Amino acid sequence: MNPTEPILQAYREGQSALLLSGRSLYDFVADNGRIRPLFEVLRRTLFREYGMVFISYSMATGLNWFESWIPEEADRQTIRHLLRNNNLLDLPKTENEVVSVVRGVASLSRTNTENLKWKDGRQMRFAICFEFSEHLTPGGLTNGTQTDSQLIVTELVHLTSQSLALRDSGNLILFHGRETLVDELVCSALKRVHLLQPDKTEKEDFLTNALNLYSDATFENGLTPDAIVSLTINTPNRGIENQLRASHRGKRILTAKEISEQKNRDVEQLSEGTLRPLETSNMQNVRLVGKNVEKPNNILMKLADCLLKGDPSMPANLLLAGAPGTAKTDLAKLVSFLGKSPAYEMISPKGSLVGETERKARLQQQALKEWTPNVAFCDEISESLPLERSEFDGDSGASRAVTATLLTALSDETRRGKSLLIATTNRPWAMGAAMRSRFTVIPVLFPLKEDFPSIIVTTAQRIAPNSQLSATDSQIIEAANIFYQKGANPRHLRSALSNALLLSGKSVIEPNDIFFAAHDLCATTDFASTVYADLWAIKCCTSRSFLPWSDAPSQYGFPDYLKGIVNEQTGEIDETELTKRIAELKPNANV
Repeated sequence: MNPTEPILQAYREGQSALLLSGRSLYDFVADNGRIRPLFEVLRRTLFREYGMVFISYSMATGLNWFESWIPEEADRQTIRHLLRNNNLLDLPKTENEVVSVVRGVASLSRTNTENLKWKDGRQMRFAICFEFSEHLTPGGLTNGTQTDSQLIVTELVHLTSQSLALRDSGNLILFHGRETLVDELVCSALKRVHLLQPDKTEKEDFLTNALNLYSDATFENGLTPDAIVSLTINTPNRGIENQLRASHRGKRILTAKEISEQKNRDVEQLSEGTLRPLETSNMQNVRLVGKNVEKPNNILMKLADCLLKGDPSMPANLLLAGAPGTAKTDLAKLVSFLGKSPAYEMISPKGSLVGETERKARLQQQALKEWTPNVAFCDEISESLPLERSEFDGDSGASRAVTATLLTALSDETRRGKSLLIATTNRPWAMGAAMRSRFTVIPVLFPLKEDFPSIIVTTAQRIAPNSQLSATDSQIIEAANIFYQKGANPRHLRSALSNALLLSGKSVIEPNDIFFAAHDLCATTDFASTVYADLWAIKCCTSRSFLPWSDAPSQYGFPDYLKGIVNEQTGEIDETELTKRIAELKPNANV
């Protein structure tokens, strides 16, 4: 689809004053085999289809009506005459220039164009584009703090945008800027058009044209055009164009790392630091072992397939709850990798300025809704975002604004099959009931003692892939017992094995290195806190089928801390005993 189509469609529907947000007008697009800035494609399209003279204005560049691109002198004279009559030619560079331009445009835009013709007989109209609208009519200002010029411009835009003369003239006024930073009075009078970043189809078309233009661009092995599209989808074309041009002119190889780094910069800039791309390509050969991770792994693999198919019946919000270091983050990354959808880490949008938090929170959710399909990931959500309603207002309502925006986004049913939010926590009790109820909660419990040897072997082979190890080796089994007694989670295992490899100076990990690592580890967590987190994860679990023993309770090796809470034959949970045990552990738990 022509990226200018949303603008054209709004005009065809009779809208004569538009607020454009989202994509930059200076991003590149493919246009009939050429690569042009978006504003240039818009200029040409409006001229070709509606006979419009395109005029742009910004405080930096002044008024530009692209005179040199109009071939007929007679047409140029007609335009000059109209601009001069509306005091838009030879504007003095004064502090009141903006007011003069807006007044002139207000007059010009209401000009009757019925008898105004191009030399070729077509009707002549005008399209005026104000760039950086948030600088002309900034929003979020307290009444009384605006300058006289800002007040005048705001009033003029509000009145002109609702003018019947403007509507009857067939002229078009465009305001482009960051919508959330534009004055509310201006926004209320304009039809809002959000320009989307390039989707897969547009990105493929653009890349085809760019590769034809930069035919000497070369890539590292395995970096195909499809891979480039996948890496750059929903980000501006300008970044990849700059890289292709550099490769073409500099005769150097373009790497996936460079493209990924550019994408990271684009995403952070577009989301104003509220989203960060999550690297998932390293999950290709990752294996997660152990009964306590097997059930959530199977569930999430099904969800990855649903995401791949765009299945609207899938849940939209998952909460992986359990003790620290139990592979919750790896599970989220696997969904993104297998679902072939980019993953974005959510960063707290709280800011120090009044209104900034609300604006950034809305921007974050808008981006996630726009850049579908995707996986939104929030690590330790109970720490990253305010999730419990409170009367405390020490941050001027910022926390409550984030909570309200997140609650609204989580309740959006249109996200199903398009965007999957996966959050992790080892403190589900820190979430308010209203927030927790919006998640499908899946427990990811501390590994069983019997699974430690396999986890050790898998972890060691991730660190040193050439290591030849067996979970039945006596040294590994003994090391597993030591690790378990110390309350070491998989994260501790990885750290201990990495240290052992470093100290040994070898390129592979051997059983004696693992045995050394077990003795050498100084565990940093207490097991009471681990048990406390697991019990809460069980308490908050959304479905009995999500519990690791649900399929065959009698074959599950229940740890001591679950005995008396879970019936080892039926898998039934004694809720009273569970609540009692949680209360007993609370004074000693530090999660």
